[in-house]
Amino acid sequence: MLGLVAAFAVAAVVLGVVLGWRARRASWGFQIARAERVRALPSVRRVVARRLVVLAGVLALTAVALGAAAVVAARPMRESVVEPESHSRDIMLCLDVSGSMSDVDVEVLELFAELADDFQGERVGLTIFNSSPVRIFPLTDDYAFVRDNLERVRTSFDYVDEVPEHWVGTLNGNGGSLVGDGLAACALGFDHPDDDRARSIILATDNEVNGAETITVDKAAGYAGSLGVRVFAIDPADEQTAEAAALREAVEGTGGTSFALRGATTVDQIVAQVQAEDATLLKGEPRIVRVDDPGPWPVIVAVTALALVIVLWAVRDRGRRERMLWVGRIALVLACGVLLLRPTVPGGSSPTLASELDVVLVVDATASIVAEDWDGDLPRLDGVRGDVEELVRRYPGARFALITFGAEAEVRVPLTSDTTALTSSLSVLRPEPTAQSRGSSVGVAADTLRETLESAEAVSPDRARMVFYLGDGEQTAFSPRESFADSADLVSGGAVLGYGTAEGGPMRSTSAGVDGPGDYIEYQGERALSKIDPATLQEIADELGVDYQERSAGSALEVPEPPTDVVAEDGEIENVIELSWLVAFVIAALLLVELARGVQLATRTGRVHTRAPRGEAAR
Repeated sequence: MLGLVAAFAVAAVVLGVVLGWRARRASWGFQIARAERVRALPSVRRVVARRLVVLAGVLALTAVALGAAAVVAARPMRESVVEPESHSRDIMLCLDVSGSMSDVDVEVLELFAELADDFQGERVGLTIFNSSPVRIFPLTDDYAFVRDNLERVRTSFDYVDEVPEHWVGTLNGNGGSLVGDGLAACALGFDHPDDDRARSIILATDNEVNGAETITVDKAAGYAGSLGVRVFAIDPADEQTAEAAALREAVEGTGGTSFALRGATTVDQIVAQVQAEDATLLKGEPRIVRVDDPGPWPVIVAVTALALVIVLWAVRDRGRRERMLWVGRIALVLACGVLLLRPTVPGGSSPTLASELDVVLVVDATASIVAEDWDGDLPRLDGVRGDVEELVRRYPGARFALITFGAEAEVRVPLTSDTTALTSSLSVLRPEPTAQSRGSSVGVAADTLRETLESAEAVSPDRARMVFYLGDGEQTAFSPRESFADSADLVSGGAVLGYGTAEGGPMRSTSAGVDGPGDYIEYQGERALSKIDPATLQEIADELGVDYQERSAGSALEVPEPPTDVVAEDGEIENVIELSWLVAFVIAALLLVELARGVQLATRTGRVHTRAPRGEAAR
């Protein structure tokens, strides 16, 4: 755009010079003999010099205003991070994968997929359970991500020998089909519990409990109801049973109801019931947006153009042609006023940009992560959550994955651009139950990390990958710590972030139920203390090839710059349509006229006709 305006400006200058040299008697005045004598008069020389200075000022102001208008017309853009707001509801899909449900789970998952297709803007999560619950994916409105994971779970029912990866962890309890524990885990899957939101659980189970539940189904339903969560049950039984009746009574106490799996209108009824509740305002994932940003250039255009008009008024002529020029100058003043108002119209959109960057978070979920030595006596997990939120802000447009580890490592959130799913998963993260803790290794996630990075590289080899390890480094397993060195060649950057103090912090016991933190854990009659191990954390950092940073509540998080820039559009969000650049086009056109006129006058002023009248030339 600047080159185009420059070309038009050169054309205007050439036109002005040509018009100046082709001046005729009718337009310039009378020709006189011995003009050099007149031009030599001091008064004439002063007038001519004064006029040339004024015209030079006119040309300078015109050039500055024209250049600034060209910049605005070129639509300068800037990238900003926004958090789109939307009105939504939260829905947790809760699936019993015990043996008694194996014949109908595929049908249930197909029904879940139909529900996901019918929802509009709702956040959806999935938890499966047998004797213990496992969250497959947290609340997200990335429906492609939801469909992919539902299909992945559906196809896993075809396994023969090896238990599918995401089923690992569903058999850690005593017995099977512990519906109360599964329902309680689903109720705990909603983030921001203090916010007043529309929340629903869609529970698919036959309620055939086989073992000792930590919490019964009626108490779990009561707990869900106390959180404002409505529970809708999907009953696979073709006939009425005592278990089905008990389940119906429990969910009706939450304001929900029970539906038959094979009912002709089941999907429509569930969707209608869920959407009957008012949606609530949610902030979406941070996105990089490219928007018009003319900066100070409209002001520069307006100031210089108005100064130009004032100067032209001061040296105005009285001719008819000059009056025509003043029509354009009035239009120039009005256009400058419109430009300063930054005119916009609704109904537009701005492109959102994606970063070619994958960020994998490895988070300690052992009992020590809730040791109370963060910012005084707060759990370390509070610091972890705050730093993850900061990482999301620092790397907008990136895809994030979350791996947590206790006795085993688990991919809680596969790579996704929906960062609300990540923060949702972390907000409901709880350490492994104290009763199940048998000591843990701070390197147990090494293989899972390498597999995640290798999978990401296979799918998108050109993307950069960063790894952030967040933990206290406390090794409580007797086995040697696993090494992260095998992942180093797949890592483009990141950091190891350490939490805890050398003095240590006390830990409370945790359970798999809905109760809050328990009593402090004691060892030999005193409170057991968890201490940070910076040496081990530094070793992990060296193995990954990243820096180590010990965190505290009063220190700023220092993270490396992303190894890649924003490179592509991946969608759009609603925005206004900026019209300043169109107004700048009009201003530029009017200024080109003034530029040509100013050059014409400057050329005429610098030239005096010396051709003598015919009669005097013959003497």
